[in-house]
Amino acid sequence: MKPGLMPWTHRSFWIFPALIALALGLLALLFSRGRLRAIYRERFEEPGRESLFLASVGFFTAVAVVRGLTLAIHYHIGPFHDLSMRGRHIHHLVWGILLLLLSGYGWLVRAASEVWVGRLLSMLFGVGSALTLDEFALWLNLRDVYWSKEGHESFEALALFAGSKRPLLIRKAFARQHEDAVPSLGSGNSDPVQKNKQADYVGFAADLA
Repeated sequence: MKPGLMPWTHRSFWIFPALIALALGLLALLFSRGRLRAIYRERFEEPGRESLFLASVGFFTAVAVVRGLTLAIHYHIGPFHDLSMRGRHIHHLVWGILLLLLSGYGWLVRAASEVWVGRLLSMLFGVGSALTLDEFALWLNLRDVYWSKEGHESFEALALFAGSKRPLLIRKAFARQHEDAVPSLGSGNSDPVQKNKQADYVGFAADLA
């Protein structure tokens, strides 16, 4: 980046948010139609449960994207490179903190806002959490240890945060009753074997999440 230019004027600044937005957009499209839409509407009737689920989606998506980009930058794969401003490397931890502040403040002032605003803020919180915890070792040691031995502390922080409540929440939301996981798809299929297969699929997907 040329000296004196702001980071957002460079195209590399938009690579990460564009990839995150693309991934989340594809997931939203996937859950907006067909059987998954029916399952989603039934299992996420409670707004609080839906918010936590969307935060989880944003979190895991951001972890996958940011780890992929940092590996590509580290091993010089593709056109990706670190973002700097006036000779100072800008860590993605910075964007994570800003997103946490933005989503937190948004929740405070949203009151009776639109449903889509709450869904967006939930995903932003998940993305911000991922970006912040991915560099947990940096703000714990107050130095750049991302690729050193101490950098493994970031993996531990990500694992603790991801494993605390989210899998249990998603499992309960998608498969409240394993044998009755898809009760209202409107397909007219009364085959118990087929229903069990559908329930197994939903339960397996929830466990992976």
